[in-house]
This record gives sequence, structure tokens and C-alpha cells, in this order.
Amino acid sequence: MKQAVIYAAKSTEDTHGSIGTQLEDGRKLAARHGFTVAGEYQDEAKSAYHGNRGQGLADAIQHCERLGESALIVQHSDRLARGDGTEAQHLIELVVWAIKAGVELLSVQDPEVLAGGDFALIMGAIGGFRNHQDSKRKGASVKAGHRRRVAERGRFLGGKRPYGYDYRDRTEEGRGTGPLVPVEVEATAVRRMYAEYNAGKSQSAIARDLNTDGVRTFSGSRWYATTVKGILGNPIYVGRLLLHGETFPAVGPDGQPTHEPILDVEVWDQAQSLRSARHERGEGGFKKAGRWTSGQHLLTEGLLRCTCGAAMTPVTKSDKRAANGQGYETYSCLRRMHEGTSTCAQGPLKRELIDKAVFDYFERVALDLDSIRDGLQADAERSLADSGGIRRQAERELARAESSLNRVESDYLAGKIEADDWNRFRERLTGEIDAARAQVEQHERQRQVVEDMLSQFDADAAVAIRLTELRAEVAGQVREATTGDDLAMIRATLRRLFVGFELAGPQAPFGSGALAHKGEMWTGSGADAESLVSGDYVLLPRVRSGGDLLHSNLCSFFSA
Repeated sequence: MKQAVIYAAKSTEDTHGSIGTQLEDGRKLAARHGFTVAGEYQDEAKSAYHGNRGQGLADAIQHCERLGESALIVQHSDRLARGDGTEAQHLIELVVWAIKAGVELLSVQDPEVLAGGDFALIMGAIGGFRNHQDSKRKGASVKAGHRRRVAERGRFLGGKRPYGYDYRDRTEEGRGTGPLVPVEVEATAVRRMYAEYNAGKSQSAIARDLNTDGVRTFSGSRWYATTVKGILGNPIYVGRLLLHGETFPAVGPDGQPTHEPILDVEVWDQAQSLRSARHERGEGGFKKAGRWTSGQHLLTEGLLRCTCGAAMTPVTKSDKRAANGQGYETYSCLRRMHEGTSTCAQGPLKRELIDKAVFDYFERVALDLDSIRDGLQADAERSLADSGGIRRQAERELARAESSLNRVESDYLAGKIEADDWNRFRERLTGEIDAARAQVEQHERQRQVVEDMLSQFDADAAVAIRLTELRAEVAGQVREATTGDDLAMIRATLRRLFVGFELAGPQAPFGSGALAHKGEMWTGSGADAESLVSGDYVLLPRVRSGGDLLHSNLCSFFSA
């Protein structure tokens, strides 16, 4: 009597007993054919679309090979494979295996696909294509359904809870359900991560310090840079939901938030600005600085570019014979360090030479803060006044259109106008209402942007003042005057305000141009790049576009 192996699979957790049903269907088919069941295997939560099935299928195949002439029974051919042959197995691969191994493939629900014979390969190819397309269509449908539910309901979809929150309710089985509520101990840790990151600490350092202080993930595991990265990139902490790369407001149909934010939007925005800046400097090749420095270097993580365009990385060498009794600190070309002196003629430069030039720049160019603030305030007030007048006019138009629509509706209900006239009036007035409402909302957003700009200026101005206070310390003259946290704060602010500083020197008098497409050259009031001359070198600062307190044309934002 021929022997058979039965295989069942479920791509997700089998909460409804699907695997048991599949195995029972396989037993019945084996009985109809007069086969003896030699073994049963299964895989749970193993997708055949995003990857191959699991160990269960591998064991079933090995069992059939040991039996020799045998049968492998499944409920449907898609239990075996749903892939396109690249990321996951195509059904045709298993059909070819079965032919070579002398194994008969049998399906309960689509027997024609695994019928064997002269058309086995053709039907296997057709069935595999159908299985892949069905999964692809289902995946798109599920994704669209998830998007619709998140967009309409504004609620977290479910599954594993995000760190910092827990579900308000529990089912009888202990599964979390209901809206998310903050877990204060974890929320405190989240706020700490953002505060330290915005102050200039790396993700690895944040993880290390959390572990040192005994803070654990909700599963009790240690923190790693990757888990910290996930926390820093999750907008759920400011009342937003991330799904398939899209962000949705966590607001229900009633207009109320569906969960409580645990971060201020300003803190979130600052962190994302820093993450974006670091990502830009980390794109491929020698744009990466590669590591953090243990020294007092001001320009880290690729912020300083060599005359060849590569990052100049901070280097600290301990040497008690040095003049300061501690060692040497330089900026060195990363390309020259990795590929040899023939690739770049630029030798190392002393840190004090470069950092002093940066602080001279701030002292000469960036510190007329009161006059800048007064100019910004005057332009902002003028802009807000103009915007306010336009907004009030838009509000009057909105009120007029809504009143007209109400009157026309009353006339229609009273039988004074025909249905066609009512539909025509309604369409026109509804369009006017939408246009007026959009204009009101646009001017409200403009007002908020202006106010946010002023708030950001005040924060950046405080940092600029601190820069001058720390000038001597960072230049190496009063090393012990302040803490390392101050230097981290300055580094973080420089990364947020500047795309980078290009080094110009004897080999490249106009710099490398490596950052030309990423930021605008700063030529601030009364001072240009010559403000950064130090020795035979010039630093060419490139400011990040938009919202920078040092940009000479900043006030043009308000008059645009």
C-alpha cells in the first residue's frame, strides 16, 4: 500500500484551528486513495509569499524522500508555495522536485494544478503564478484596509504594544485591546532618549547608559542602538500613527485624540531634524565620518569636508610628551587614512586651528542677536497683520456662503425652488464654502509657521550665546571649565544648522564642492568666508536651507 505524508500550513498565527482542518482534509483524501498516512507535518506563522515555508515542510519533503515512491498531500497548492521564485519558492520548484524524487503531489481543493502527467510542469507554472498573484492581491487589499481603518478611526491597529504605552483593556485570554494609555515609567525613558539625542548623544551611547542605569525594554531585554533608533523614529509619541511609510493623525471620527502624546512636538521635530542631517551625511562612500570622537573636536560625523570632498574625521592620539600633557587632536582625511597618501594630498590639521576658526566665525558674524530678533519680530508682526486681514475677509466670505446655502435650503424645503435649482445652487455655494474654509485654514497655518519660526530663533539664539562662552574651552584653553554635555549640545546644534564646512586650502582654493548641492554658502552681514581664514586655510560654511538663525536672508521668509 502506498504511503502518504500530509502537510498543513498557516501564514499567520493559527487562532481558528485552520491547521487541524487541513490535516483532517488530508487524511480523508489519503483514505479515498487507499494510502497509509506515514507522517503529518505543519508550519505556523510561516509565510510562503514573503519567504519559504518553515521546518515543517522541509521535514515533510525529507520524509517523502526516505519513503521513495510516496505522496505528499496538501489542502491547496498554495500551502506549498506562493512565491515568485526570487524572494520565495515558486510552486514549479516543488513540482520539479516531486518529479525527480518520484513523489506524487495531491491537493484537496485544486487537484488539477497537481494532477501530474504530461502537463505537470505547465500546470505547476500556472498554479504557482495564480498562487503568487492571489497573495499579492490579498496583501494589497489588507494593506489598503489597514490604511483605511487607521485613516478613518485614527487608532493603533493592534499587535505588540509600542514601548511607552499599553492597552487600556484586556480580553479574557489576556490579549490587549482598547485604546493606548501611557506607561509612565516607560514614557519617562522615552522622554529621556529624545532629550539626550537632541543634546548630541549617539544612539549607541543612549542605549549603553540606559542599560547601565538598569532601564529595560518592556520584554526585559537590553537596549541596543537599533531599538533606540526605532523609538526615535516612531511618531506615535506625538499623537501620530505610522503605517506603511505614511503618517496619520491619531484622531477619532469625533475629532478627539485616540491616545495621549508623551512628547512635545518641538522635541520630536528637533530629533527628526538631527536624524535627517545625520542621514544626509551618511550616504555612501567617504561621506561617512565613521565614528564619534573621544576628544574635544567641534566638527564631528562628517561635518567637516576635506579639499578632496571626503569627510575629515576627528583623531585623538594620547601622548604625555605633548605640550598639553595629554596628546594630539587633529582632523584627518578619511580617504587618505583608508586608501593611502596618493589619493589625497591633504595632511592632518590641528583641531585647535579648525575649531578656533569656527568660533571666530560665530563671534564676528552670528551674535548680533538682538537686532536680528527685532527685525524678525517686526517683519513677523507685519506679516501676521496682513495675514490676519486676509483671514478675516475669508471668514466673512465663509459666513456669507454658509448663510446663503442655509437660505436656499430653506426655500427648497418650503417648495419655493425646484430640485434642479437647489442642486445647482448647492453645488456652487458648497464650492465657495470649501474655498473660503481652505483659505482660512491656510492663513492659520501661516500664522503658526511664523510663530514657530520666532520660537526656534529664540532657542537657537541661546545656543549661539553659549557658543561664545565655550569658545576658549573648545579651543583647548580652558578644557575643564565646562562639562562634556555642553560640547555635545554645540555639536548637535551645528549639525542641525549646517550641512557642513568645506575646507579650502592651497590644493583647493574654492573647496571641493562636495556640499554645494545640499546647502547655501553663508555670506553673512559684513563678513564672508574670509572670516574663517585660519593659517593657510579657509572654511566655507554651508547652511541648511530654511529656518536658520544665521542666514542673511532669513527675514525674506516673512515677506514671501
